[in-house]
Amino acid sequence: MRPQAVGGLSEGARPPPRTIDYRWDVSSLELPPGTRVSLLAVAGDYLPQTGKSEPRQLLIVTPEELHDRLAGRQELILAELTRLLALQRDARTHVAAAEARLGRSGRLEQADIDRLQAAELAQREVSRG
Repeated sequence: MRPQAVGGLSEGARPPPRTIDYRWDVSSLELPPGTRVSLLAVAGDYLPQTGKSEPRQLLIVTPEELHDRLAGRQELILAELTRLLALQRDARTHVAAAEARLGRSGRLEQADIDRLQAAELAQREVSRG
């Protein structure tokens, strides 16, 4: 039987990550728009060991700047969804054409197989999107 570390964790095991919610009212700092604040978390234990998070950047913006940024991101998302929809429709057209040929002649030609493979790749891209 392997020895247990303090707290019931086996040797070499890592404890599960913990989430700590902390609300920080930055408005009390009265930072002007354009200010960048670097944040990182540091945690210590009983050994004593410490660990640091990756730094995070906080950019102070005006409500108008936030609105513009969100609108820009929404435009990018809409453009990507439009592109994926076009890919999906094109793939469906290729599949429908192959189904029709198979129904009429009972076999597929190499061009049909190539289009079906292209449709499969397009479908994978749509799924990733």
